[in-house]
Amino acid sequence: MTVLDVRDLTIRYKTRAGPLVAAAELSGDMLALSELRAVEHASRFALGKGDVSASEADWLIDTARGMDSADAVVLAFAAAATALAAAAPERARDLLSEVEQTAGAHETPYYARQLAAMVRIALGAGDQALARRLAEGLKPIFPLREHALCAVRAQLAEHGGEYADAASLYAEAAAQWQEFGNVPERAYALLGQGRCLLAIGEAKGGEPLRKASELFEQMGYKPALAETESLLAQVIAVP
Repeated sequence: MTVLDVRDLTIRYKTRAGPLVAAAELSGDMLALSELRAVEHASRFALGKGDVSASEADWLIDTARGMDSADAVVLAFAAAATALAAAAPERARDLLSEVEQTAGAHETPYYARQLAAMVRIALGAGDQALARRLAEGLKPIFPLREHALCAVRAQLAEHGGEYADAASLYAEAAAQWQEFGNVPERAYALLGQGRCLLAIGEAKGGEPLRKASELFEQMGYKPALAETESLLAQVIAVP
């Protein structure tokens, strides 16, 4: 999947979201409705287009809890944790811990898809133990799982101060995500690679940062773009 594909999907989602939400509400299909709301909240966060309110996050959490569906729990709780991570990191950690303990969660297709993002939240909150637990139950029997676990290993290495190893793992993850077609996670891996190279004084860290900046800008991921540009400014400032 290319960046243009991602943007096209976003446009199509925005165009169709209203009618889909209305149809789900009319039919009482709470699983479909929670999935649509989760995607909406995650997209708003990534694009930097307004904070998700506590009441919106509560609705998503309560609705997912009321259904006997590991799919709903993983998607809804991951989106809610992302939205709450900055303002309520402890609650975000609790949600991710609940995901990790939910029966059947690791077997859902959503779990591996959300894993790298969930680990970013856990590590951002300083909970390395939770980050490790989130990854431990996932067996690398599919390419998506393999790529997600590689990205997690990179994050854990960086969090542990092993920047050279982390940079190599991020580069590997970026290549895997590119082959798999996951543009957002490729961009995050490139950002991590550049961040780690910069941490060990490698001037070549500017290359992955510039590529990450290009991808984030094309996708409209403003918060991640701001972080990337801040690091690029440091690269430029180094003689």
